[in-house]
Amino acid sequence: GAEQRRSGLRWLAGLRWWALTGAMVGVLVSLALSWTFLSTPAVAFGLLVMVVVNGVLLWRTRRDFAVGRNELLLHAAVDLGLLTWLLAWAGGVRNPLSLAFSFHVVIGALLNGRRGALFSSGASLVLLALLWGLEQADALPVPSLHDPPAILWALALGLLVVGLGYLALEVAERQGMERERA
Repeated sequence: GAEQRRSGLRWLAGLRWWALTGAMVGVLVSLALSWTFLSTPAVAFGLLVMVVVNGVLLWRTRRDFAVGRNELLLHAAVDLGLLTWLLAWAGGVRNPLSLAFSFHVVIGALLNGRRGALFSSGASLVLLALLWGLEQADALPVPSLHDPPAILWALALGLLVVGLGYLALEVAERQGMERERA
């Protein structure tokens, strides 16, 4: 019901704070290592937009606002759009961090069931194709990342393992709570 969706939005806001923190650390690492394949101002702008969106998201979880399924899909679309923005300014789909699209499929399923998973899968594929097309046309706002640094691969794989581990625990916890209720 509505309270479950409101709780889902709060959970999503918490995840987004973690994602923002990780992205900000990533910008600091890129500055420390003098990586030139990303535009720090453009990435910082994207992160600022995410902070504002997350503030609005938290504000919308108050009881005097209705939270519907379409609102969850809207926030999924915003997250995917911002991820696409960040990757467009950080080397494109060849950036190992493009694997972050996979998280949105699981998050979509957790928040909105089959509809959320299908929406997130479809939107992720379209946005990945967009990034790939921009790379092929040499139209990314920054040069495509042809040889990602090894540490970026390590960070991306670490993110994948930790992120999927967290989401798997979330699924297991929710199933356990459902079994207790039954």
